[in-house]
Order: sequence, then structure tokens, then C-alpha cells
Amino acid sequence: MISNFLHHILRPFNIILARLVNHALPLADQLRINASLDLVQRKGTMITIRSGSTLKNASELSIGNRVLINHHVQINAAGGVNIGNDVVIGAGCIISTVNHCGPCFFGNTSRHPITIGNNVWIGAGAILTPGTVIGNNVIIAAGAVTTGHISGNALWGGVPAKRIKSLSVNQ
Repeated sequence: MISNFLHHILRPFNIILARLVNHALPLADQLRINASLDLVQRKGTMITIRSGSTLKNASELSIGNRVLINHHVQINAAGGVNIGNDVVIGAGCIISTVNHCGPCFFGNTSRHPITIGNNVWIGAGAILTPGTVIGNNVIIAAGAVTTGHISGNALWGGVPAKRIKSLSVNQ
């Protein structure tokens, strides 16, 4: 009975608190993203980074013009990441230039740069591994895992990513 009474009395305060938190979290997230973006080595124009995304080692990141980094993308640019112009990175993608190596996984890492060409669409949940080089005019299918050189003018998908079909610029 007392708990029902307290619930009834406190309910308006809970609603107000929930509204404040729901507005504050996206703002805090955007402030964190903006702070990371300030550290980016080279920035083009019209860059959009959606909520939940993380830019680690942003000083080693270069972003071209008209780039969309969707929700919950993780970029670890410790080894250097270069993103070209007209690039869309789908939600939940992981772009990491760092890998564990050696007999002991803790503390032993290697770093290799990642390059993303111009006019590239990376589908949701794709993973770009260290050393990946993506050419121009490429689509990476959702959930694909890229390794090595991804040639241009093509659709790539799978684990590991394989060339599925050629694309013309007009497609």
C-alpha cells in the first residue's frame, strides 16, 4: 500500500527525470563526438557522425567530403585511417587498424593503416581489418569482413569478403 502511494506520488518526477536523461544523453554523446572530431587530422565538409559512434586515436584519422558515419560505428585509427569522399559507413561497423600478434596476446599488437576510397558504401556490421585498402566505387555488403586489397568498381561480401560482381559507375 505504501509502495503504491509512493509510486503514485513519484511518478510525475520519474517522467520528468526520464525526459531529462533522454535529452541529455544524445547531447553528451554529440559533445563527445565533436571533441573527437576536433582531433581529426584532415576534415572535409559535410561530415555526419551519428550517435554511439567512437573515434579512438582520432589524430590518426583523415575524413574527406560528404561522409556519413552511422550509429554505433567504432573506428580505432591508431595505425592511420584515411576515408575518401562520398563515403557511407553503415551502423555497427568496426574499422580497426590494430591487431593482436605473437605468442602472448596481451600487449603484443601490430598496426596497419586502412584506406577507404571515394564513392564507397560500407554496409551495416561490416568489419574492416588492419591493412585493408578499399578502391573507388565499391559496395561492401552488410556483415562482410574485409582483408587486404579490395579492388574498385565492385560489390564485395562474405567472410572473408570476396568480389561478388563488377559495378559500373552508372549503377
